[in-house]
Amino acid sequence: MRASQQGQVLVLGLLFALLLGLVLQRFFYVGQVNQQVVRQRHALDAATYSGALLQAQVLNYTAYMQRAYIGHQLAMAHLITMASWAHFAGTEAVRVGLRNPPVSVIGMMFGPEHAIAYQSSTLAAGSTQEAGFYRALGRAFAQHDHFAQQVMSPSLLQIRQQLPLWREQVMWQVLQDNYPEFDPNQLKQQMQLHIYDESWDGYTVWEPGLSLRPWLQELMKHYAFLQPRNHTIKNTWVVDPRCPHKRHELRRRGQTQLDEKGLWHAEDTQSYHALRSNRWIGCYHREYPMGWAWLPSHAQKTSASEVIDDPPEDFSQQDFWRWVEQNTNWNIFSGNSNPLAASWAKKDQKTWQGRGLAAWLRVQEKPSSLAFSTELIWQSPYGVTMSSRSGAESYFVRPHPRQDRKKEKSNLLHAFWQARLQHRHWLTPLGIGGKDE
Repeated sequence: MRASQQGQVLVLGLLFALLLGLVLQRFFYVGQVNQQVVRQRHALDAATYSGALLQAQVLNYTAYMQRAYIGHQLAMAHLITMASWAHFAGTEAVRVGLRNPPVSVIGMMFGPEHAIAYQSSTLAAGSTQEAGFYRALGRAFAQHDHFAQQVMSPSLLQIRQQLPLWREQVMWQVLQDNYPEFDPNQLKQQMQLHIYDESWDGYTVWEPGLSLRPWLQELMKHYAFLQPRNHTIKNTWVVDPRCPHKRHELRRRGQTQLDEKGLWHAEDTQSYHALRSNRWIGCYHREYPMGWAWLPSHAQKTSASEVIDDPPEDFSQQDFWRWVEQNTNWNIFSGNSNPLAASWAKKDQKTWQGRGLAAWLRVQEKPSSLAFSTELIWQSPYGVTMSSRSGAESYFVRPHPRQDRKKEKSNLLHAFWQARLQHRHWLTPLGIGGKDE
């Protein structure tokens, strides 16, 4: 009787052990599945964040590229200004050699410093001609001008067309790094990666290059070399009792400008305006050009000064004032420009061919960030179809507040783009994060 009872206990023990084994096996199975779920979630988060980080890096690269283009344009402004000065020195040296006007007259009327500057143009002109300085400046100008067509525009076009593909390639590479046991050639057959809420299409738009003109004009104010070169020196002597308030004048005029077509040009003139008088027109200024230069970026560009075509090279056979009355509308009584020098500069112009301002990329105001969501689906080794979702965005934020305390909108001219994860399917039930603000 006791032997049979002991056998029943053994059977119950075996059944309990079997049940315990099944429970432990189930716990082990669930643990393995959970481990795969966590692994998949972390892998997808890493891949999604890497995609957003690539977006931010590309947007920052775009900002650096476009700021570099601004730098090239400012370099072109400096080069064409320097070339104008070089040409100006050459024409001034010719007038020194012709003694028209003489250096001694300039020194007597306006002081020795102006006479020394006038005389020193001979040295400057000789050095620039011998070293090919002017031609070297022209080559450098062309190289800077080609940057937009050879580097910037092709790069921006590639970015606009290929960013989604680059982002997906980076995300697949991160998934491969997290699943090294998978064959790289079979990973895309074993896993499905879906990208939703794609906002890249239409997020960037091409902006005409002329829209950069106001910004470039504002930046020019930071460079003294690009400022207007307008100075007038007056002699202290009373020349004629009929006009005791008038004096001999030395007028220096020059400017570097970006015109309405987005082309750079520079001009420089200097003239001695001798005060004369006669019984027919009274007191007037007889202009003696001392130096001139006119460098447009296209041959049809006209000077801002009052220029005429084919001005006489000298007035030995005619009166200056009479020729002005018959052929021009110049104000030789109270004017403040160098019209004759500017006309000679137009006749002797040196054209540097430019292509104008190139189109650039800007971001739309809405949405304020470049966001997307992802989903990863695959068949686990335990026969379970596993799915995980994630989300991320690239957003614009300044590291420090602006000095004017204004909030800066997202743009592609400052490299302040960053990336972060953003699980929108977690935020939606809470009633936040559903829409871009």
